[in-house]
Parts: sequence; C-alpha cells; structure tokens
Amino acid sequence: MVWCSLCDRYFSSGQAYWQHIDNSVRHECSFCYFHFEDQDQDLDHLEAEHERCGICRLWVADGGDAMHEHRLSDHANRYCSPCRRVFIGSSNLQSHLNSSLHRPKAIPCPHRSRGCTQSFVSHSAMTLHLESGHCVSGFTRADVNRRVIELDRGRVISDPSRLLTNGGAPAQYIVTERAWNGHAWECYLCHAEKRSRQALNAHLNSPRHEEKMYLCPQRQCAQRFTTLSALMQHIESDRCGVQRFKVVQQAIAQLTNGMRRLGQ
Repeated sequence: MVWCSLCDRYFSSGQAYWQHIDNSVRHECSFCYFHFEDQDQDLDHLEAEHERCGICRLWVADGGDAMHEHRLSDHANRYCSPCRRVFIGSSNLQSHLNSSLHRPKAIPCPHRSRGCTQSFVSHSAMTLHLESGHCVSGFTRADVNRRVIELDRGRVISDPSRLLTNGGAPAQYIVTERAWNGHAWECYLCHAEKRSRQALNAHLNSPRHEEKMYLCPQRQCAQRFTTLSALMQHIESDRCGVQRFKVVQQAIAQLTNGMRRLGQ
C-alpha cells in the first residue's frame, strides 16, 4: 500500500500511486507541467522555477512579464510601470512620479538674470533651492520669508507673528566648546548629537528650530511648517485636498509670480 499525503489516499501499488500523481490536478503545478508528490516538493519547485510577489505573497509564473502584469492589476497604487519598481505606499509612488525621473525640469530659477541656470520639476523644489542659500544670486531663507510676508497680505498661508525677526535675518548660532558632551557635539535645544562641530552648526542654523510661520489654509488640516518649501510640498501632494480651494490657488499663483519677478 502506498499513501498519498497530499490527498490522504492509499493505493494498492506504486504504479497506481504514480498514475494518480500524473493525473491529479492537485499534484500539477499551476504554471507548468511539473507534477509533485507533496507540498514540500511543490514549494521547492515554486521557489526554483517561479516567483512570489513580495507584497501579497501570491505565486506567479515568473519574475518578468507575469510579475509585471500581476503588479499592474493588483498593486497599481504602489507600482511604477515604466520603472518596474514597487514602493512602500501610494504616497511614495506619487513622490517618485513627481520626481525628475518622470517630470521635466520646466520651472526655472527666478534669478536667471543673475546667472542661475538651474531648473526644477516643481515650485517646492525651486523654493527649496532659494532657501538653501546655494543659488548664485545669494538669495536665502530669510529673503524668501520676507518676500512671502510682502506678497501674502491676506495671510492665507503665512503668520508673521510667529516669525520673531519679522522676515529679517534669522538668528545665527555659533557652536562653542561647551557643546561637546564627551563623545559628541550636542544641540542644547533638542539634544541631538552630531559627529562634528560643523554638523551641529548646520543643524542649529537650519529650519529645525525655527517657528512655524507657514500654515496650510485648509481649516480641517491646519498643519504648520517652518519653511515655504515644506508648505509647497504639502500643497503639491494634495493630501488634505487643499488645492481645490480657489483662494489657495490664487495665493500660490501670486507667490509664484512674485518669485518670478525677483530676477527682473
């Protein structure tokens, strides 16, 4: 007597058993003509010859076109078809689709007349460029803040009362020896530890500890941000539906037009 563990059946001979293996659909691979005796052999075959989706753990025929079609149909909200890449979530996919890999750098720096030749995929990326202080024009985050205060008179996206310097030059921090705690350079505001004095200087003079003068105009959202670029990223993502409001569209258009006139 020969027992089939998969079907829990006994057969009178080995010949009858193997005939059962060859004819039973329970012993046939879903993707090819391979027949297996038990689940262990089936799993070994699947791992050797086929592919398992890392998202839903479903087996597919192969890791090429079959996997591509599976992800397109079942995981389109986190799968980039042109790049054949899977992302953690839909927001990560959207960020990827909004990057320079899929979008042209069609927004020029407003300081063309001053020699800046850089272009960007979004207004938030262009604003971050200005805030970083790396533009050849010498424009800085303080200049951006001051420009916003001038342009956003309806206070749709800004709250100057949160900005202690009222758009002027921000406070400059200089790290002294007292910041060394014995094994790292420590921020006295948040206690973050940095490997070098230069890194701590950069941390202290970044927007990290600035007041959040920018706010999302969507009342149900009301998130606050320390920089205009962070607010622009939030608006561009449209996570809270803020782009639908006409007053927001007008405020952003006024800002972007005002930024364009900087280099004129």
